[in-house]
Amino acid sequence: MNSVRIDVLIATYGRWRLLERSVRSLIAAAQSQTHFQIRILICIGGGDTASVEAVSRIQTDMPSADIFTVSFPERLGAAEARNRLLPHAAAEWLYFIDDDAYVGRDFFNRFYEQSTFTPHAACIGGPNLTPPASSPFQTATGIVLSSRFGAAKSRNRYTPHKLDMFLCREESLILCNLFVRARAMENRRFPVQLASNEENWLLLDLQAIGAELVYASNLAVWHERRGRLTQLISQIHIYGIGRGQVLRLRPWSCRYFHIVPALVVCFSAAALFLAPWWPLLFKLWLDFAMAYAGLLTLALIRRARAPSGISAPLFLSAPLFPLVHISYGLGILRGLNKP
Repeated sequence: MNSVRIDVLIATYGRWRLLERSVRSLIAAAQSQTHFQIRILICIGGGDTASVEAVSRIQTDMPSADIFTVSFPERLGAAEARNRLLPHAAAEWLYFIDDDAYVGRDFFNRFYEQSTFTPHAACIGGPNLTPPASSPFQTATGIVLSSRFGAAKSRNRYTPHKLDMFLCREESLILCNLFVRARAMENRRFPVQLASNEENWLLLDLQAIGAELVYASNLAVWHERRGRLTQLISQIHIYGIGRGQVLRLRPWSCRYFHIVPALVVCFSAAALFLAPWWPLLFKLWLDFAMAYAGLLTLALIRRARAPSGISAPLFLSAPLFPLVHISYGLGILRGLNKP
């Protein structure tokens, strides 16, 4: 049987240690299987010489690895960096992974199994998990993102679903761990005008033409969470801006869990501002706040019953839920008004 080719596309800037870990993990996974020929394409922006040197070290240590690198002096957004790699990709499958994510040795073997079961899939992806050695704050972030209360259906991006594999919608897949069949990318590029969520734009295109999007629970990668609160809030806010832009340009893609955080932010601002003149509205907001606290408590109790049990990160995650929801809601509002 002839080997199938996979081009791995990585956009990077300023994170050479994480990039090196990611690339070495991909090479180790590629060497453990025979079904695929793996080539790694890396776009390095911002004149990042440290990342160039890191790739050079990898090529010295692993001369059999097939690595192609392009470098640019200017800072590039993630969408633009990936777009600049696409003309150099020539494989049947394109695999997108972030520079701060890494894979296990059996990763491509798992993909072989999934692609065999779903021969007509245009995209196959899985969750990105919090690494085992993460800090308590990073672990708490993972708890929020993997919770139904924290991230609704997007939680599938951050924790394995109970089903091994299923046809999904765009909110279950994420570009830090996504296989895309090359023919699905023909004449398509990632939209550079979006602040984020460029993969959702692509996946919505594919959904519209009836392409199969497949979620595979065991096709997981480890992905670094933000290490500080300000970084997390900024990340979630940018996610919200990107989603808001998508909703403004493609309102037909809106689902309830996309817009609820923005509505809650608007309702809360109005209730608090108008409280002296409209006490009934403020009372309704208090009732809502109590209901929110109750749902949050239930989410924490459910998590406490999981194998990991009660832990310091679980308590630390409690205030992160409202902060994440508020940041995302504000981002949605900005995105809806952003050209």
